Amino acid sequence: MNRLLVLYNRNEYVKVCFDIVKGFSVLSNFIGKMRVTRDLQKRDELISIYSDIFENSNYASYFLYEIERVIKPHYSRWSGVEHKLSVGNSSYHILLKIGDNDMLFLDQIYEGRLTGLLRMYKNMFSIIDAPEHELSDEALSKREEMIHTVSKQMTLFLNSIDRRQDIQTREKLEAEIIQNIPFDGFYHLTHISNLKNIIEKGILSRNKLDEEGGLLCDISNSSIQNKRRRPEAIYGRMIHDYVPLYINPKNPFLGSSKVRNSADELVLIEVYPHILVQLEKTLFSDGNAAETNTNFFNKKDELEKVNWTLLQNGKWNEDESKRMMCSEILIPDFIHRSYIQKIYMKSIIKIEEIMKAHPNSSGIELVVNSNLFKLENESY
Repeated sequence: MNRLLVLYNRNEYVKVCFDIVKGFSVLSNFIGKMRVTRDLQKRDELISIYSDIFENSNYASYFLYEIERVIKPHYSRWSGVEHKLSVGNSSYHILLKIGDNDMLFLDQIYEGRLTGLLRMYKNMFSIIDAPEHELSDEALSKREEMIHTVSKQMTLFLNSIDRRQDIQTREKLEAEIIQNIPFDGFYHLTHISNLKNIIEKGILSRNKLDEEGGLLCDISNSSIQNKRRRPEAIYGRMIHDYVPLYINPKNPFLGSSKVRNSADELVLIEVYPHILVQLEKTLFSDGNAAETNTNFFNKKDELEKVNWTLLQNGKWNEDESKRMMCSEILIPDFIHRSYIQKIYMKSIIKIEEIMKAHPNSSGIELVVNSNLFKLENESY
């Protein structure tokens, strides 16, 4: 499973598809040249073209690939008779399929796109043995058109893969502030059924979700949510107009009944920490935003007012400690997926469902970390 996650996170499947599609241009040029010149005697040059593509050292290990000449059935009836292979009594046979279990799993995740590409290559290889009357100008033109159509479809798919925005060059939090943050970002806990919508549209505020109906499974406490139906004091916006992010992912919210009853079906989304200073009208709090004694701030030099020691090392069973451990970052309206760094899961139980949301296509890494889902003093 570790290897599968590595391949998935580095988009290995997509990269292989991309290279295989590039080979279509070579194949199309070859068929086009053969159609124009009518030189059908050089069809066996396909073998070297296919070998260049599928014996590529970067991904050859993912495929079972072999080309050989075999005796045609008509000539193999007479047992005990050896036949010298020739154009007349033999034909080419191509073995071409995915031979790597992890890549096969990813092919299912991506609805068999790579298998479809290999099927197209096998179909095109059949011209090497086809009778000349079956390789008319029209027949070869149709093959070129098929290649063009599949290439276009795959290019649309490959181009849909989000190229993450260059947020590294923007303003960043000072080093001393980053050192206080318990982990590598800010955190949003959600059910995996909401993940596909998050990858497509970003993380939406509660009010945006209510408008668009994008929340499939709500793990929040309704009484706490009702407390958040009020304006904050700085910009006068409703708290539900903000996307809430926890500063410390391991906080008392993990102990709520909804969270404990569905822990294996939850994911913890890690957001780039510098989002705090890169987006306008962002707030942060010194405690749970639902509590009336929590203060809100909008200036980064006020971050020192957050009790960083208690936020990281407070007690879950003490009211004031619980409030401070749930200190938040509040982002107006929505968080674009380009700010999502990682998605943590407790175990691999729901790995297939999570992968089908294609977070890797947006440059988001999947990580298994059961420790982030533990209660205070809990072990397993």
